[in-house]
Parts: sequence; structure tokens; C-alpha cells
Amino acid sequence: TSNDAGATWVRRLADTQVYEIQQDPAVSDVFWAATSSGVYKSTDGGKTWSKVEEWTYTDGRAFFSPASCSQLLAHSSGVLFWLGNITPVNAHGNGPRYPFVVGVVDRSSGLLIRQTVRIIDDKGPKDVGQFGLSNFSAREDRQTGAILVHMARLKEGEKDWRHRDALLYRIA
Repeated sequence: TSNDAGATWVRRLADTQVYEIQQDPAVSDVFWAATSSGVYKSTDGGKTWSKVEEWTYTDGRAFFSPASCSQLLAHSSGVLFWLGNITPVNAHGNGPRYPFVVGVVDRSSGLLIRQTVRIIDDKGPKDVGQFGLSNFSAREDRQTGAILVHMARLKEGEKDWRHRDALLYRIA
């Protein structure tokens, strides 16, 4: 948090790597943080944080996400989206990195609403061997409200995945 318009900061989420913090566009004191040890929520402008425990669907059903890239996106409509990979069984480290999905996070509980989860892309029959849909960047198109995702389809055996063409996914 900062008490001087960002000139100095006090770290409130100690002992964890913070990947991203999103402010709730509907409630200015509410923040969500994606960290190396889970998702945290603050309801007092970031002064205190509570870990959102056992991230499940709102109906209590379990799901698993590999330790790969994921993102919380606070949309101007007031909806909090989660983008990442979901697997039906416990992941093995960073894999599998597919399918790539988007879903809505319930703002009061911080849990994922299962009925809203949609597959955006998945491994197909021509995608043999190791495959990944996880290195991405997402943002809201301010003119249309669509979620824009830039992501490369990473395939086994490619010499240098860093130079793959990024695809643009437009989620309306």
C-alpha cells in the first residue's frame, strides 16, 4: 500500500511472489492478487490481505490448474475474469498447459463459477507431443469491451518458442 500517491510503498504480502494485483472496478477498496502461494483478496485498499483458500468452483467441486501462467482480469463491466489452464486431475508441475479457458470469479467468495468456464483453445489431434497454451497476455479492449488475448501455440520440437507468432483471441 501507499499513503503518498505511490512515492513510497509498504509490502503487505510478505513471503510470496506477487504476479499481479487487480483493483475491483466496482468497489475501489477491493483488490485481488495472484501470487506464488495462491489468490489473495483485500477489502481495505490493500492494507490487509486474506488468502482465498482451496480455490474450487462455487458449487464446491474441485478443479486443478497447473503451475503455469494465469491471470485475473477486472473488466469495466464489473466482472472479474480468470484466464488460464484447467485440468480434471491434479496437474504435474507445469503441465498439461491446455485447455486454455476463461471463467468468472464470484466477487464475494473469490471462487470460480463453474457454469461460466469456457474453453478458448485446446490441444487438437494434429498437436502431438508436448503442447502449451499458457504464455499469454490479456487485456480489455476499451472500445468494444472484448477481452483480447495474445498467445502463441507452443509445440514440442520447435527450435525457439520465443519467436513463435502470437495469435490474437477476441473473447466477446
